[in-house]
Amino acid sequence: MEACLDFSVEDNTEVAVCHLARLHKNLGGDYESVVVAVMAGICRRNPASADFYNYFLGNRICNYRDLAAVQLNALAAPPGTPIPQTISDFGETIERSLRAQGIPEKFISGNNAEVMEGLVRELQRT
Repeated sequence: MEACLDFSVEDNTEVAVCHLARLHKNLGGDYESVVVAVMAGICRRNPASADFYNYFLGNRICNYRDLAAVQLNALAAPPGTPIPQTISDFGETIERSLRAQGIPEKFISGNNAEVMEGLVRELQRT
């Protein structure tokens, strides 16, 4: 199900947004499944930093805007770029693009962290 992301060919933000929109559609709008698929995809790409995983384990990914920014940060940002900076720099563009893809607003700007609480708690114990 994981789409191949080629950040060197297309605009990084559009690649991340299109990837999220496809996952959202293919996984029936299941927020938890989309987050897990994106996180697994990042892991398969061997990012230079584990910051994305620590952000995930802190349950700080609240919506698809955050998720796309975390993906951009892990796979395309210069090393050492803080995730909150990537969210700040690209958040509005990500939100606009997600809306244009027809993603429901609750997944774009809402707080969906409670959906992930159980999984995050379980992973924190391991």
